[in-house]
Amino acid sequence: MKIKREWLQNPLLKIGIAFTWVLLIFAGYYWGHKPFDAAWVLQTARLIAPFLTACFFLLTSGLLGYRLLANYTHSSQRIVLAFQLILGSGLMALLLLLVGLTLGVRWWISWGLLFLVFGLNTRLLRPWLQQWRDIFPDFTDLRTFDRWLLILLSLLLFLSFLTTLLPVFHFDALMYHFMLPRAYLLQGRISDLPWQIQSGMPQNGEMLYLWGLSLLNETASLMIVWLLGLTALVGLTTYLKELFGLRSALIGAASFLCGFTVISSLSWGYVDWVTFIFSSAMLLAFLQWLTQQQSRWLILAGVLAGLVLGSKYTSGAVLVSMEVAITVFCLRTHKSWWRSMLVFNLSLLVLFSPWLIKNLIFTGNPVYPLFFVSGSMTPIRIDTYQSASPWGNILDILFLPFRATFMGFEGTEGYGNAIGPLLLAFGGLFWISWKYFNAGQRVLLKTVLWMAASGILVWMLANQMSGFLVQTRMHYALFPLFIFLAAAGYWSIRQLDTSTVRLSRIAQAAVLLAVGLTTIQFGSNATFQQVFPVMTGKLQAEDFLEETLGWYVPAMQAVKELPEDTHTLLLYETRSYHCLPVCQPDEILDRWKRDWQTYGDGTAILDAWRKEGITHVLVYHRGIDFVMEYWVNEKNRDTLQGLQDFLTQLPEPVQEFGSAYALYEIKNKN
Repeated sequence: MKIKREWLQNPLLKIGIAFTWVLLIFAGYYWGHKPFDAAWVLQTARLIAPFLTACFFLLTSGLLGYRLLANYTHSSQRIVLAFQLILGSGLMALLLLLVGLTLGVRWWISWGLLFLVFGLNTRLLRPWLQQWRDIFPDFTDLRTFDRWLLILLSLLLFLSFLTTLLPVFHFDALMYHFMLPRAYLLQGRISDLPWQIQSGMPQNGEMLYLWGLSLLNETASLMIVWLLGLTALVGLTTYLKELFGLRSALIGAASFLCGFTVISSLSWGYVDWVTFIFSSAMLLAFLQWLTQQQSRWLILAGVLAGLVLGSKYTSGAVLVSMEVAITVFCLRTHKSWWRSMLVFNLSLLVLFSPWLIKNLIFTGNPVYPLFFVSGSMTPIRIDTYQSASPWGNILDILFLPFRATFMGFEGTEGYGNAIGPLLLAFGGLFWISWKYFNAGQRVLLKTVLWMAASGILVWMLANQMSGFLVQTRMHYALFPLFIFLAAAGYWSIRQLDTSTVRLSRIAQAAVLLAVGLTTIQFGSNATFQQVFPVMTGKLQAEDFLEETLGWYVPAMQAVKELPEDTHTLLLYETRSYHCLPVCQPDEILDRWKRDWQTYGDGTAILDAWRKEGITHVLVYHRGIDFVMEYWVNEKNRDTLQGLQDFLTQLPEPVQEFGSAYALYEIKNKN
């Protein structure tokens, strides 16, 4: 009996009994009182899985960046981490390009590649994670304004993050930013797509989306870029904090994020934020070179510049500004201009050249589809693609920053972006307290000013070449410069404070008002109102798309449901994401124009389409209306009249979708 009592006194046994008892009680209770059902568990998993996938991708990218940047040190660990994550992600994009061109692209290839890179860097996991211990700031000493601004910015970013849970539905994402990755996945390989000239554009951003799509789904793709966008903002804000203080840094970031289109587009599935991400890291590396004058930082800036240009050609504006800044710096310090240019541009070329080589192999034109007749680009197509008239008037030459601020409305012609008032309001006042800046601040400000001015000049000239290039989002790579100037502008305003007049208080109120209004606008937006129904599964993705895109969804569904041996030409509809691979888009709205100029007769055009294997034509009447409204001139009036005559000669449509679409069957001749 005594032995039994001693056995019962064993502490491990007591722990086991206690744990088992609680576990059995919990299991028994919730077996009969289920707080949720299997559908809830599945929906929750669908929400969490993309986030975990995106985090694992960034973890792997960070390890790769850590390996390559082991000898790079900075006063802030947050900036070092930003470099590692952004550079690693860019290299992962190029790695997927290489593998996709050679081995192919499938979900199992992407997962295998991701685990391979992770496995090769596993021994770096602990030291890399240890970097995170000291990156979180102490918020206990924040002033009231700083605390409120941080809360508003965090709320705005959180609302933006929630919209990554929505299906991709914005126009250009359906046209090519997400369409290209999906087309590559469907055919199992990255290649030139003769029916989509955008496949010749540099596609670092699309490769990031392809990572997410091939690993899991659209949401994972959007979350990868969203998290990288947050990384770039944190890195840039941290640098500005060291230069101008926390409040000025936060106001610099707020000046950018208070633009409704800016914060909305972070989850659109476009690549404009991708150019901002790489450009932010490039700017930080370049400014570090200016202060330390170590070649490795200029090499890093060049590498990141290659990733910028490899994301969008129009981001070349910021690269021109970099060349100008290097020139000015070398003239001032008597450093070798030739050597600095060679280091920067060779580093750029190494990271940008894969896109040039790909195009050269597939089309013979390294910058396809621009400038030269090659691939699918005929003289007619080049004329269509590069002949848009400049937008606006002389005011858009003389006062572009003002016009972009005041005339930029989301979804309209011209600038097409609401960027908020603060970038111009504060950025235009950086000079007002110039005498109070120290020597180091002045050097950096002069450099950024040269870069911003030359970048705006390129923006202005680009509009004179093509009216499409006036769009603000085409030049998001310039905005880290504008953020820098906005932070300096608020710092200058603070220096004007006196004991009786505190101008900075008025500026702070303006910031809170602008960010608060954008937060309210974002939260009350009709699209955002659909986030929670989609999250909870009460609104299915298909229903959301139909509510948002109207007749487009049933029209695409009808194309998908046609017999297997059919192929549909979309006439005056550029979006083909939802009908791949059985449809062919009218990617630059020129299909009718080039066929009319080639054949000159509706019957001959039908015969040519049949020979291509086209069995159906989906006519987008609103696309025709757009062309009739904006592109009618003496050169194409006969072409459009031929289109109207052609449509009246077609047989009765197989199916109509309101007044938006009509689906026609083209029967083969006996």
